[in-house]
Parts: sequence; structure tokens; C-alpha cells
Amino acid sequence: MARSRWTLMIVLMLVALLSACNMPRNTPAAEEPVGLIHTVAAQTVAAQMTQIASGITTPLPSLPPEPTRLPTATLLPTSPPPPTVTP
Repeated sequence: MARSRWTLMIVLMLVALLSACNMPRNTPAAEEPVGLIHTVAAQTVAAQMTQIASGITTPLPSLPPEPTRLPTATLLPTSPPPPTVTP
């Protein structure tokens, strides 16, 4: 009797363990219908043509202004020029 209970407990544990597993299935992923892709493309083209017709354009990014250059220090002579003899 004890052996049959032991066997029954093992079988029940295996059934519980196997029923808890989520085995992967080979189901294909849902694909978007082709008509939806064409609709999105047509809406994009229509929006671009409306933007062109209304004259609204996206401004191009401008270059940042060049930084203002600071004046450089000019060195002054440290000694007076040597005297010259004139005849």
C-alpha cells in the first residue's frame, strides 16, 4: 500500500510539473496585410504633397556661428634701441 501511494505521488508530481510547462509552438507571427502598407505609403505621399503645395518647408539646420576671436596680446620691446652714431 505504501508503495502504490509513493508511485501515485510521483506520477501526480510529474503531471503537475509537465502541465506547468509552456512548450513553444510553431505558430507563424501575425503579418500586416499588404493593403495597410500601401495605405500608409499613400498617406505619406499625400502629406508631403500637401506640405509642398502650401509652401511650408522644413528649415534646414544652420551651422552654428563662429566664435568671436579675442585680440591677441602684442609684446612691447623690453629695452630701448641701441644709440646710433651719425657723422
